[in-house]
Amino acid sequence: KPELRTKKKKTFLPEGFSNRVELEILREIYTNLEGDLEDFEHGFDLLHDKRNSCQDLLNIIEQDLPFDDSFGYYLNYLRVYPRFDHNSSGYQLLKTKGLDLIRNDELREAITNLYELRYPDLVSRENENIEIMLMDLRSGLKLYEGIETLKVAKRPESLTISDEHVEQGRFRTMINFDRLKKDTEFHWVIKDVEFTSAIEIGRYERTKNDVEALLKLLEAELE
Repeated sequence: KPELRTKKKKTFLPEGFSNRVELEILREIYTNLEGDLEDFEHGFDLLHDKRNSCQDLLNIIEQDLPFDDSFGYYLNYLRVYPRFDHNSSGYQLLKTKGLDLIRNDELREAITNLYELRYPDLVSRENENIEIMLMDLRSGLKLYEGIETLKVAKRPESLTISDEHVEQGRFRTMINFDRLKKDTEFHWVIKDVEFTSAIEIGRYERTKNDVEALLKLLEAELE
């Protein structure tokens, strides 16, 4: 009997696409960006908690409030920083194939602007701020950070940190509280951390807006 050959099913590209590789890369970039948005939300939570901790700690000092175990949360948050970790697998693949693979000029420019300018700027400034702030905080935290682990029940309502992170033992009690209230040099460090956190929040917001704008361009292209 003659061998029967099965016909291969034809697959069709969306209207306007003549290159399957372009389509697959754009879809991967879209998926990468969706994941990046989740990382932004995590970063926002940390930065807002950090700024709130600075404000609450300064308020405690200025009003000369009596000591409470929960103050340790505010102190520990001074050294908590987000680290933006974006997924660029789609863009890296695009670079190996050539940026000109993207036919839409506006879309190509938005993609390269995000991955070559916005993301590197966010990461480099973030790392720079972490290095500077931790250097300033190191000596102060040694004086005022205890060794006893704080409990979930002591977490202030102004903070959004999850029970899981608290239970990992990352937050510890405050010591030498009366000395801290008089340490004006350390008060300025707290104010610097608050100011830096506010700047980082603004930088995160601007970059997130760029990501959302690019997602809309991709959606329009992939319709």
